[in-house]
Amino acid sequence: MSTAVAALNLPFRTNVDLIDLGTKDPRLAGILSPDYDEKVVRNYIHQQFLDDAGEYMNKYTSHDHWRRILTTAQSHLRLPLHEQLNILDLGSGGGNTIFPLLDLYPYATVIASDLSVPLLRALKRKQLQDYPERQCLVMQLNAEELVFADGQFDLVVGAAILHHLFDPQKSLREAARVLKPGGCALFFEPFETGQQIVALAMVNLMGISDFHRSRGSHETLPDAAVEAFKRICIDFAVRKGSDKSGEIYRNIDDKWLFTRSYLQAAATRCGFREVELYPLYGVERLFSSQVATYLRLSAGLELSALPGWAQQYLQGLDQHFSPDARQDLLLEAGVVLRK
Repeated sequence: MSTAVAALNLPFRTNVDLIDLGTKDPRLAGILSPDYDEKVVRNYIHQQFLDDAGEYMNKYTSHDHWRRILTTAQSHLRLPLHEQLNILDLGSGGGNTIFPLLDLYPYATVIASDLSVPLLRALKRKQLQDYPERQCLVMQLNAEELVFADGQFDLVVGAAILHHLFDPQKSLREAARVLKPGGCALFFEPFETGQQIVALAMVNLMGISDFHRSRGSHETLPDAAVEAFKRICIDFAVRKGSDKSGEIYRNIDDKWLFTRSYLQAAATRCGFREVELYPLYGVERLFSSQVATYLRLSAGLELSALPGWAQQYLQGLDQHFSPDARQDLLLEAGVVLRK
């Protein structure tokens, strides 16, 4: 262990020297970092996580939402809740998963990590305010290049992080490396099969709306919904497939819609012995719920803003597949990887 690391009295072994960013800016006290160059950081993450971090947190912070998701995940992880586990969270942002993890694992040592210092600053502030007694380290960290020595963690968590990366396999390999034998990695990610069915539904809804308009009917989609649907369909078209070599991927944040086969093959190559995928949300209203989420986030609309025929179309799509098929049609899934 280097002198710099030893001076910080860390409970984990690292491969590089770390500093407390508070030595550079008192407002950042308690945030550890390998002292990345700012230009390097901006090569990996986009403006919404840096200059627009406050707006991002206002839009996406939901501790209760992630608490439900992580509570459900426990039945798939089979980890003891009341033991002194070591947990590394990747892409922690402002703490969506960190505070639920601190609640679920009361005796765990948790590392919150992200490349965005503005988000980490907000996370650190809340941790000091609400969990001052907990062993929770806050660290600026590149998820593709973990700085920890091998075999130290029982659980690695990444909530909606892999689809932002140029090469998710790098992060999977690093997660496998720092896990103890028998440890688990847990990711939550979007999948191409289910999401492209959502995109097809949006295309059909827009086509039916155009037909109504051509007949002089006012039972058409709101303009804001149409614009949101168009953006989402274009986004999904770019994100499908596994070739991310195009220049466009350097300029967009969300790069991937995963397939089951890609993640299973990548996990095997990275040294995981077992892969389990499970639907992140209920399958009763699989597609209508997803469209409702996109409408709310992209257009500020509720599903009830759509005309009755559009709501009926989505309800019919939900029921078109059997419950077993809906279980297989992953839109967003929990990904459990066991070492």
